[in-house]
Amino acid sequence: MNDTKTRVEQVFSYRMIRGLVGLIALGIAVVTAIVSGEALGSISASYHTDAQDLFVGLLFIISAFLGAYKGSPHSETRNWIEYGSAKVASFTVFLVAIFPTGTTKCGLPDSSCVPDYIQNIASLLYTTPATIHSLSAIVFFLMLFSIMVVFTLRAWGKKKGACRSVVYAVCCLVMLISLVFVSVSRDASLPGYGGAFWAEFFALAAFGFGWLYSGLYEWLGNRRWWLGCPGWLLAIQARYLNR
Repeated sequence: MNDTKTRVEQVFSYRMIRGLVGLIALGIAVVTAIVSGEALGSISASYHTDAQDLFVGLLFIISAFLGAYKGSPHSETRNWIEYGSAKVASFTVFLVAIFPTGTTKCGLPDSSCVPDYIQNIASLLYTTPATIHSLSAIVFFLMLFSIMVVFTLRAWGKKKGACRSVVYAVCCLVMLISLVFVSVSRDASLPGYGGAFWAEFFALAAFGFGWLYSGLYEWLGNRRWWLGCPGWLLAIQARYLNR
């Protein structure tokens, strides 16, 4: 069994896969904005620009990696919330990619903006592509948030994991504020970078940073230049763990 795991690790780099997901989450808003060549009301609006192929392709990559994600390899038992959230996020981000959001350029429904088969699928479900997109995006972000919450609680429950837990908690806070903001934002269709764009940008960036940090913390912790965790924070965690 151990030999099999070693061979698999030699073929597929766990850290590289984690790194790609984190980097995509960190950079998708910036890259699509640059390639589209115009201000976006939301990241999803890049579907209706020159960045369409890039936007859809990056979401497919995220969907594939999250679908294959089984949870932290350092955990003795599988966290089913983390596992399930990753699977739901994989499916919903796939829907986000194939069912485009609405656009002020041509409106919906419009065959010049949305493929016929997408319109037909949405019609069978008695809804519109934009509605499926919006609902899927909401669920997707909520699943990413739940994964980061699992990271936070798991790190707090580990010896000397207090600082990692704080980092993840900050990521959770940024994501939560962004999700609340996008839920009340009404300017996604206005000219310029809309509130939805910035909310999605910060939510994805926070998740991407936390995801990358989760995969690199062991490597970082062994570096002399990396700051150690304050003693007072470790003391608080120790008291919590010893209750």
